[in-house]
Amino acid sequence: MKELKDFRKIFFLISVIFFVGCNKKEYIRYDQNISKEKIECLGLDPLNSKALNKDILPLFNFKKDCKYKISLSGKSDIVCNSSFNSSRKATSAFPSSYLRLELKRGMDTLFSYYVDLTSPPSSSDVKRAFEVMQKYIKLKQ
Repeated sequence: MKELKDFRKIFFLISVIFFVGCNKKEYIRYDQNISKEKIECLGLDPLNSKALNKDILPLFNFKKDCKYKISLSGKSDIVCNSSFNSSRKATSAFPSSYLRLELKRGMDTLFSYYVDLTSPPSSSDVKRAFEVMQKYIKLKQ
């Protein structure tokens, strides 16, 4: 069953890249039941980059022993090879980075935020992702 979920996630991401190409748009996916839960604590995934952790630490009082974990990932200097956007690539600022924020409980992803960026992920991008997540979940500070 887990393999089927993983396959669906991978297929969804490949479909988005293939049909849409690269663009600067926020993608949000979440478990609709998450809005019914009151989340009293958040932890940080130890695999997050130190730079991204530095940007998110001031936004919340994170706990190490919490079952809800924030996973942050980003990458810079990427190239989109989609021919769908060739005219846009030549005439405008084209995304070369991305930022992903996920809220997980164990291995289950409850909330996912993804955005293409034209520069490396900044603290304002991380703050924006965290604020968007707070619109979907009940977070007790």
